[in-house]
Amino acid sequence: PFAFVITCSLLVLTLAVSILTAYDIRGLDATLCTGLAVLLVMYCAASECRSYFRSLEIFGQQMTNLQLDKTACWCCSVNHKTSSGATVPCDREVVSECLRAWFGSVEECEVTLKALGADGLTDQLGRLLIPFQLILSCTSPILWLCVDMAVSYYASDSVSSAKHWLIASIGYWLGSTPTTAAWLFWVARKCWKPKHPGVDRLMSFLVLAAILPVFLVLFGFPAFLENQHLMPSWANVTSSTCILSLLGMTTWLGAKACDGQTTIRSIR
Repeated sequence: PFAFVITCSLLVLTLAVSILTAYDIRGLDATLCTGLAVLLVMYCAASECRSYFRSLEIFGQQMTNLQLDKTACWCCSVNHKTSSGATVPCDREVVSECLRAWFGSVEECEVTLKALGADGLTDQLGRLLIPFQLILSCTSPILWLCVDMAVSYYASDSVSSAKHWLIASIGYWLGSTPTTAAWLFWVARKCWKPKHPGVDRLMSFLVLAAILPVFLVLFGFPAFLENQHLMPSWANVTSSTCILSLLGMTTWLGAKACDGQTTIRSIR
């Protein structure tokens, strides 16, 4: 659900940026207005991210305390008798016999499942517990927006602006957005614990407030570099795109999250 919410939020953000463009609000002012829009429309995304990490925490606790002999079993709850008095085979005994055949003992199976549950899931989801490919998919509206603006400029015979947005789209999609998302997930992971309903809503807003400066810096960096006039326009946008893309790829694929070894167990 959180990926769907993030995608919908970015679609709303894309609409907001389109309105800013229609009224010719650009540069750092547009970045500030867009950041305020993010704070409003991404509330649901922050709430869903906290819920996601909360479910991972519950899963980790369940796997840590896994004991097959304490699991619920319908046949045992009815004392192995149906309402008509017929005898019901014990599912627990059947499952236990299968586990002994596969693992050697029920205890060995529990140890294996605990290890797979905590570390195996982390290996599948990545160090930030969310696949990088999923992030690129659900943040693709950012890419659509930039490419759409490039096409619009090209249609109005502004080839230089079209090239600018086409190059910038890569930096925003592969750099600014994933890095902002990584910070969002890190903060949401630290604030996963449920609170009183009113306080819980406030915590989600605080998560958004925490990522707003990061958003402004990452998305405002190309505009800042452009305003310095240190290089030609194409060199500025190419440099910022390379820097942001390298930062995004490093954040998700190269750098170690938090203390260097993120697992389900470390969420607590």
